[in-house]
Amino acid sequence: MSAEPVSFTIFLHATTLIRDGVQNNWRSKESLLYYSLALRAVKEALKRRVEEYSDSFVTALAGFAACANFAGNYEAAEIHRDAMVKAVRLKGGGNLWEGIRKFNHFTQRALTWCEFHVAAKGPSLPKLPYTPPNTISALPPALLIEANRLNTLALSEVPTLSSPLPQILFQLNQLSLSHFHMALSLSSFVWIGHGKVPGSVVRLLYDTEYNLLKILSAQRESTHTFSALDIVYTEACQLYLWISIRRMPLEMKMYDLFVTRLKSALVSILDQTLGPKGTRTESDTLSSCDSEVAVKSTITFLWPLFLGTFVSSVGSRPECSWFLEQFTKIVQKTSQIRTKEDLQDMLKIFPWTDRICRRGIADIAFLFE
Repeated sequence: MSAEPVSFTIFLHATTLIRDGVQNNWRSKESLLYYSLALRAVKEALKRRVEEYSDSFVTALAGFAACANFAGNYEAAEIHRDAMVKAVRLKGGGNLWEGIRKFNHFTQRALTWCEFHVAAKGPSLPKLPYTPPNTISALPPALLIEANRLNTLALSEVPTLSSPLPQILFQLNQLSLSHFHMALSLSSFVWIGHGKVPGSVVRLLYDTEYNLLKILSAQRESTHTFSALDIVYTEACQLYLWISIRRMPLEMKMYDLFVTRLKSALVSILDQTLGPKGTRTESDTLSSCDSEVAVKSTITFLWPLFLGTFVSSVGSRPECSWFLEQFTKIVQKTSQIRTKEDLQDMLKIFPWTDRICRRGIADIAFLFE
């Protein structure tokens, strides 16, 4: 990220932005200074010949877009993303596929994931062609067996979800387990903090996010056939992936959007299954699983509400009180939950990592006092 002046300047901007942003100061004097310097450096670098568009240069453009997304500067993020896409297209003589192949494997990964930031805000499909990371390794068999067991258990507790959401949950369970306890409990598998991330995990992470973006984009179309419950779980999976697997700071402004979208997805369906009877509108997309939702309602909404309650509590987001109220109702109506340990056991059938989820449990422990 610091191979040339433009990338070094953007690196300085990124580090100060995140450092100050987690203190809820996304427009600090220092980060704005480096933003101005980075913008000037980018404009100057764009004057170079296309042949001189290096890996570090296009990676810096992509990182610039991701930084803007961190801070909630979404219009700027799209502008920087479009500049990166244009640079790649020019590198390929007008062809994006040819352009992205001009860069090394690491650069392709960086461009893809940085654009995921901007696409997740939409939500929309990325503009770059999807080039998943290559891998010849596979996840340990014991991990896959455990992930399948948890996924089967979770799906038995909730109404039927449309394809490919069951597969998305299965992938999140695989990622969570590889992130969490494989080294000690199921194999010698090692992940972040203990060595190089295996290619199989990287590929699974990219594939999962790309598939989520495809579903989220499809759900924006008026002709989509997803149920209201599908939309709730899609939003919950997206939120979970970024906070637990990608481990982005919980103060990131993009989470404001994720929390708002999750609440919006939950409102109408909760009103119709847990609250007073409401009137459906043409915009409601409840499917034939309605009666099943009513029967399994408490466990059905436990995981999405837990995620929303935890993330909205960071920085006291506006949705915090609503999520806490709804989550409290769910816990009180679930006969299997009497202690925080019961709650933890129930949540662990869904995708879970200790680093994030135990912190979330601790934050709502007062419900059991």
